Amino acid sequence: MSPCHIRQLVPTDWQGFKAIRLQALQLERAVYCASYEDMKDMPDDFWQERLVDNNFGYFGLYYDNELIGLSGVVRDPAKKHEAEFIASYIRKEHRGNGHSKLFYEARIDWAKANGITHIIISHRESNLASKKANQHFGFQFTHSVPRLWHDGKWEENVYYELFL
Repeated sequence: MSPCHIRQLVPTDWQGFKAIRLQALQLERAVYCASYEDMKDMPDDFWQERLVDNNFGYFGLYYDNELIGLSGVVRDPAKKHEAEFIASYIRKEHRGNGHSKLFYEARIDWAKANGITHIIISHRESNLASKKANQHFGFQFTHSVPRLWHDGKWEENVYYELFL
């Protein structure tokens, strides 16, 4: 049995959630739409509210009891049946072991349980691991948009969708 497991984060997990999200933004700044600089000074209640708000589902990947990864899904309140997958991160030493599959399964289950019928996901064009993972789960390309990423480079942000 693998020592890795995934579970939805609850309000008492807010400190670990904050720590892993900031770590992701700091170490992998080239792949996220949010920036470490924008998020590092957010008040504690920001992080706590994300884990209470029913429009968000955040999932932690644990190696034994250590939080080693994070991924989320957010529902657009104006489009109650549409959600977006966000914020995926796994610490480098734990990548390449198929753990992203756990994130996809958990987020798709969350979406179905919350009446979502349409999921959107995007990634930087050069992020081939993200592309491979989302296509494995049946996401289909819709369009791309040029974006200035936090590493100062322009590259396409590629969008996909999945209908449940």
